Amino acid sequence: MELFEWLSRCLGPGERLRLEITREGESLSVLAQPLLKTAPPNLDDERQQLRAALAHPWWLTGTPDQLDRELPEALRTYAHQRQTLQAAASEWDALDDAIRRAQQAVQTQRQKAAKQNTRVPPGGPAAAPEDTGKAAAAEEEGTANATSPAVTPPAAATNPDSLF
Repeated sequence: MELFEWLSRCLGPGERLRLEITREGESLSVLAQPLLKTAPPNLDDERQQLRAALAHPWWLTGTPDQLDRELPEALRTYAHQRQTLQAAASEWDALDDAIRRAQQAVQTQRQKAAKQNTRVPPGGPAAAPEDTGKAAAAEEEGTANATSPAVTPPAAATNPDSLF
């Protein structure tokens, strides 16, 4: 693979790469510095660390002959590492997007449910359910008394002053 093919593999979507070559005596130093897109606001610590790793420069120093031999493999390794980090960042973005959509769907469903619960049925409010106290008492007494006929309370006294 050629030099610019490896350099292009070092870049993610919308990124730039600053390439600097410096001569020091018989040696050359090659610096490749990725320039990332502007970070979105309010990044958490993990995302900031991921961006810092993506912005990490690549540097190789050697004689021209050494660089001719070592540069392709060094660029291939650097490109592979950056692609792995870019894939992690893309997956993270996709997960965040899925979470955001799920939260919106839950909020929408809650709003729909709240609207349905506040509507009054066309016939007006529902009638109060019958007293289930007798059924509960029979259930507490056990199955033997559950088949017994219901006991009716005595009629109210006709004399309100009487205790009996």
